[in-house]
Amino acid sequence: MKLTHGQVRGALNLSQDALRHWKTVIVPLSIRKGRRPCFSLGDLLALAIIKILTDQLGVPVGNLGVLATALFDQCSQHSWTRFERQAALIDPNTWNLSFVFDAQIPPLTGPAIIIPCAPIIGSLRAALLVEQSDDAQVSLRFPLAAVPLDRRSAGGDNS
Repeated sequence: MKLTHGQVRGALNLSQDALRHWKTVIVPLSIRKGRRPCFSLGDLLALAIIKILTDQLGVPVGNLGVLATALFDQCSQHSWTRFERQAALIDPNTWNLSFVFDAQIPPLTGPAIIIPCAPIIGSLRAALLVEQSDDAQVSLRFPLAAVPLDRRSAGGDNS
């Protein structure tokens, strides 16, 4: 499944200017050209984690260059169902990233950023499903009308 820029912005509640800026400073995004659908679900998860780091933790997106490449690589390797049971574990000193299962977070010897993936994936699924359900059924332009029984049995030839 490939997502468009608009779908990504809608799912992340991200402005067009923010995504445009991110495309200039995040290497995995800078290689994407044009307006065709080019984002995978793994890309969407990586972008959601970056959004949490920038919006909630105040990390400038320009400082996430080293982390972003590893993040996009790892998020594209597995399905969302696997990531739902994991958390992103980030060392803020080196920007090393690993995904660990929630129940297996190792003992920490220094500061770390732990971002559970389940709530992120839940909100992304909800955003994508809302977007799909809006276009799932188009309203009828004309009201339903009853067709007389004799017309139905004649097979359309009523002369």
